Amino acid sequence: MSSLTPVEKRMVEQLLGMGSGYVFDFNDRSFSAFFREVANLDINENVYHRDGNSKAKRMRVFWEVEPDAIVGLVLSELLKLKAIDLKDDEQLVFTACQVAADRLLGKKPKPTQTVQSEAELLRLDFGAASIAALPIEALLIPILELRLAEAERCMRADAWLSVVILCGSVLEAALLGTALQHPKDFNESAVSPKDRSGKVLPLHDWKLAHLVDVAHDCRFLKVDVRKFSHVLREFRNHVHPWEQLASRFSPDKHTALICIQVLKAAIADLARERA
Repeated sequence: MSSLTPVEKRMVEQLLGMGSGYVFDFNDRSFSAFFREVANLDINENVYHRDGNSKAKRMRVFWEVEPDAIVGLVLSELLKLKAIDLKDDEQLVFTACQVAADRLLGKKPKPTQTVQSEAELLRLDFGAASIAALPIEALLIPILELRLAEAERCMRADAWLSVVILCGSVLEAALLGTALQHPKDFNESAVSPKDRSGKVLPLHDWKLAHLVDVAHDCRFLKVDVRKFSHVLREFRNHVHPWEQLASRFSPDKHTALICIQVLKAAIADLARERA
């Protein structure tokens, strides 16, 4: 018997669309194939038909009769399928279901948020950002060191937009470099970007938003750094003049300081130097 709580079950049912007796868009054949391939289990056995024959009813019995490890495995794989067409308003429930799946699988919970506001972020001292300690291709390190040094010179010269662009480029390169060194972790993440057929996109085709979210899901970035990395990503998107004109984006010293701090925090996370 799994330890899924009533609240967790309700969230999973909502995410999987089980209210009408279905589970996703599975038919009986694909539902059976899914359980067979993922858990080596025959969901058509009589024990799962105890409360009825619908897929949702069999899923609920499955939760009741199987142990945490099996239920967690199945839930984790279902979430990977859901991630393909996840809607914005489903993100919170999706994340809660991921937490439940990880708990059933015995995984440690992700770090809790440590920085709540921009002001708190700006007060932190990350020291000299240790790009050399990043888990990336060695030949990339001097390039990123030069870009970070240039960003800091631009900071002193009041070249705020240049700071934003350089910080964004270093962050993206550091995350992609980490992904290339850990392809299995990144490709198997439930939030990895996929094409319409459900196949994970090649790493070089991932956008910065994908790299940030998957790095957090794989525990390379803490939750606060994920949050502020998206802020940096949005600032960096204004590299296009028409985009800057449309949004009336006008970076200042505060903007540039946030970008430098976000980049340093991300480097500290990726290099495992941040407590």
